[in-house]
Amino acid sequence: MWKKGVVLTLGLILICSSFLIYTTLENKTSIRTEKDSNNDNFTETFTTLPKESDTFDPNDNFAQASPISEGFYDNLDLNADEDWYYFWVDAGRSVGINIFFNHSEGDLNLEIYNSSQQLVTFSNSADDNESIFLNVNSSDNYYIRVYNQANPKYALDIKIDDQFEPNNEIAIAPEVSKAYYGDLYCQDDDFYKVWFDSGDDFDVDVYHIHSLGDIDVELYNESSGYLTGSYSPDDNETLFWTASYSGYYYIKVYMVNTPNNYSLEIHLNIFDDSYEENDDFGSAKVLSNGYYSNLRCQDPDWYKVYFNDKEEFTIDLIFTNITGDLNLELRDYNDLTLKTSYSTTDNESISWIAAYTGYYYIFVLYSSTPNDYEMDIYFSGGSGDDSYEENDDFSSAWDLSKGYYSNLKCQDEDWFKFWIYEGEEFSVDIFFNDVNGDLDAELYDDSYNHLQGAYTSTDNEFITWNAGYTGYFYLRIYYCDTPNDFNLDIYLSSGADDPYEENDIFNDAKEIYNGYFSSLVCQDDDWFKLWLKSGKKISINIYFSNGTGNLDMELYNDGYGFIQGSYSIENDEEITFSPSYSGYHYIKVYNVSTAPNNYDLDIYTIDDRFEPNNDFWNAPEIFTGMHRHLDCFDDDWYKVWIEDNEWFSIDIFFKHSDGNLHLELYDKYNSMIFRADSWDDDEYLSYTATYTGYYYVYVYYFDNDNHYDMKISVQEETIFQEDFEGTISSKWSGFDGDNYWHVTSQDSSPNSPTHSLWCGNEGSGTYDKKIDGYSTSYKDIITLENIDLRNYCYAELSFDYKLQTGSSSFDNIRFAVQVLGNELYLSSKYTNYHLEIGDTTKNGGWSNRTFDISFFCGYEHVDLLFIFETDEYDNNYEGFMMDNLKIKGMRDDISVGTQLGIHKGDIFHYRFNYVNYYAWTHEIFAGPAPQFTDKFIKIQIMNIEDKGDYWDVTTRFWDPWDDFDEFENTDEMHYKVYKNPLNMKDGCDFFVPNNNMIRYLERADNFDNFESFDIVHWHDSYHWDYKMECKFGDFSVELIYFGSGILKGMIIRKNYGDFGPILEMWYDDYEEEEEEGEDEDEGRRIPGFDIITVLCIVSIASIGFTIRMRKLKKFRKT
Repeated sequence: MWKKGVVLTLGLILICSSFLIYTTLENKTSIRTEKDSNNDNFTETFTTLPKESDTFDPNDNFAQASPISEGFYDNLDLNADEDWYYFWVDAGRSVGINIFFNHSEGDLNLEIYNSSQQLVTFSNSADDNESIFLNVNSSDNYYIRVYNQANPKYALDIKIDDQFEPNNEIAIAPEVSKAYYGDLYCQDDDFYKVWFDSGDDFDVDVYHIHSLGDIDVELYNESSGYLTGSYSPDDNETLFWTASYSGYYYIKVYMVNTPNNYSLEIHLNIFDDSYEENDDFGSAKVLSNGYYSNLRCQDPDWYKVYFNDKEEFTIDLIFTNITGDLNLELRDYNDLTLKTSYSTTDNESISWIAAYTGYYYIFVLYSSTPNDYEMDIYFSGGSGDDSYEENDDFSSAWDLSKGYYSNLKCQDEDWFKFWIYEGEEFSVDIFFNDVNGDLDAELYDDSYNHLQGAYTSTDNEFITWNAGYTGYFYLRIYYCDTPNDFNLDIYLSSGADDPYEENDIFNDAKEIYNGYFSSLVCQDDDWFKLWLKSGKKISINIYFSNGTGNLDMELYNDGYGFIQGSYSIENDEEITFSPSYSGYHYIKVYNVSTAPNNYDLDIYTIDDRFEPNNDFWNAPEIFTGMHRHLDCFDDDWYKVWIEDNEWFSIDIFFKHSDGNLHLELYDKYNSMIFRADSWDDDEYLSYTATYTGYYYVYVYYFDNDNHYDMKISVQEETIFQEDFEGTISSKWSGFDGDNYWHVTSQDSSPNSPTHSLWCGNEGSGTYDKKIDGYSTSYKDIITLENIDLRNYCYAELSFDYKLQTGSSSFDNIRFAVQVLGNELYLSSKYTNYHLEIGDTTKNGGWSNRTFDISFFCGYEHVDLLFIFETDEYDNNYEGFMMDNLKIKGMRDDISVGTQLGIHKGDIFHYRFNYVNYYAWTHEIFAGPAPQFTDKFIKIQIMNIEDKGDYWDVTTRFWDPWDDFDEFENTDEMHYKVYKNPLNMKDGCDFFVPNNNMIRYLERADNFDNFESFDIVHWHDSYHWDYKMECKFGDFSVELIYFGSGILKGMIIRKNYGDFGPILEMWYDDYEEEEEEGEDEDEGRRIPGFDIITVLCIVSIASIGFTIRMRKLKKFRKT
């Protein structure tokens, strides 16, 4: 029986999880930016008209001509009159004017006039379409006349030549480099010249759409002699050549029939090494310790190597500097730089001691010239002891997980501990050469009782034991006569397989779902079955150390038909594929070598959560706001509800070099309204709705698939603005004492009359601050207080700024945000929430910056801090000035109405299925753990009070062991539940209503940027559960919700060692029964009180861990 009601969850999730996440966005104000002949930027703007009317009317004669600019105009109509337009063109430019129409629906003619109403040229064929090419001799307004017969629909295209014109002859060919050039236009011959060295192998690509106008390309030498050409009747042209001399080569691009747009790419072919493609962090190639030769760096090279915690290793990069300087960086699993080596001599080297067990990333890059290199990766422990010291006695035993550890040194006693579950049989192998020094080993339990020893006088020692309890076991290794090096292997031995056994054959496959499964053991065939949805791209990974036993993996369909396999001889295996049917798929993991091995299994969806959305009819509904981490591996369709006459815009943000994406907008009849298809990063379009209903967004890739973010905006509103003219807002604080922040008239933005905000001294004109005549370091802060971001789903801060500082990298301006306390609830999580999210760049002149602050949407009290910090050196500069500050936002008043979804008296029961008593006692509370496995906790709704924007919910927790008497030392607990799920972060603690919880999670983007906070939320399409997982350094919390919003379960896990669970709690249909007698153990701890303690600690810890977390990568790009 399912009861409506509140569900137990964690304050952590509600303060950190959100459907909006960090990124820094550039303001988009146009579709495409190009260069004119003076190499100045001009903007190409596309104006889209509704199909029902031609809004340029009335424009029926010369005097009524409508102003128009370069671009494409669709859905124009000629209703028994003439259409006149005019546009400005500078002398020396060329322009192409085309009208597209169906001749059978009414023949149209095209004429061009100057401002004196003199006919300049015309086109009046008897076929579809008309085209005019015009070389402009004098700067003027030129007038377009479309006339003849009535026609219900035509399109007008105006294209002014590209930035390389004039380049119509080989003698005036502009020099270009070996690079990519987009947004070019061919309406005459286009010549370019490029330098190649003798022997260079190169190709020239011309990208165009053949149906819009055929283009060909030819190559000439310095004497204008023809060398080769490409003349296909299809899209694009490519020619290849090997330079026979050092000098200029000339490229000719020309139209065969009709002018057309194109892009030009000139590429020098230098063949890279066998580890390509490994040009970015995500495509890093797996290596192990060893020597690698015949490598080449002609683009970024990335590798990753697996090391155990505390292992010391060295990476040597070997090359000759005179042929090209190379640099070396070491990064961690979050792409954060650990160490660099940037000398200007031969070779680079980095040594490091691993601070965690996992992959470390090697980044090789060249300074100016590509070069060949070799790389050596090896352990470098030196002449001292190993990195696990000090571990010389029982109390200082080093915590290890099961696995293989090499390059250890026994120069004193070495103690280790590792976690084993009751009933597991495990083995410990110590490998060494006895002639160099005899070693012995002993095994102890967690009470220091000796269990077993290995004392041979030959090479190696071995211990095997069957665990009689769940907890730590201790290993002592010591030398008998002479110190010696050794390797250590800890593993589950025969008869001690993982909990998924028996799963040795296809028919016994154990069912699993998307997620991470750790501490698995492959000592026979392991079979799993996984329900997958058709069209959802999936990644299946097993992580293991190949040195302790090679594993392979295969995938089968539900008829035992082989689909795909992964058979490398390195660490780890991966299978990526898209299911052709919805149903069970089978995973087989097996060991190739005879040695069993431990592994982790990781299964996750690559496509975003909107898949499958490959056509118009399967477009999912999305909301206005930011949607992050979307994947364009096929066609992506979405639909969004817009009100009549409402303006809206769509941005997609992506890196063009990774794959070009196009963006189109369709109406409810599946008719295209508008297209954005530039050859640059990002695309943008806007439109004013002509009806109330769904509009359809279509995203697709042109060449390579890519990832993207999408922002759908309705009319944004200004939340706060300040130009620092006259009386400034009372929300500013910090103008006191010796704080240098103040309003000044020394300088201001070109967009502002006279004043700006400055951190500097009016007398000296600099930011230098002196004490007793000496320059001093300082940090001055100005605060914009109490910004209310409730009911907003998107918010951004922008301002003009100028930053002029000295040479010290310490001198800079930082921007931070903090959330202040809620006066009603006074929870610690609302105070001192401080997160630095970006730096500015020293620019010297006035520029503009924009920050995405959407993470703080939903909070009522938000402070923005501007922090100028400097040391005492080289401070005789102007410093930082700021002007024209504006906070814009987009509202989304999604309210669940008047129904909370729970009632006074509702009761929920949860059963504690498992508790790791050792971890509870020694790693969380440092006290005795209560014995409450298989016991229940009861949660009752005592009262609900409607406060307008939110509900005040009163709850109590009850003790299941004492006839559900009220917990000792526990008062009534009040929880604030907002009606608008956007605002739930601001006040909803452990309890949320089912309708709000699911609405909140549905609005959250799949695998979004909160992974940088160690927070992930996703939807399990098979079980229809919603899940959230959060990490707190040493432990993590996973919450699972039913589709109704009721909390299904909670799992707390360790984030180290064997990653085992600490606690599991699951929903249960418990029926209360009367019990006789009272519990006589008055001194025992109450288990329910402990779980409340867990939740409270997790809630309070969330803010502390968030403050301490790393800077987000997204904002390091800003």
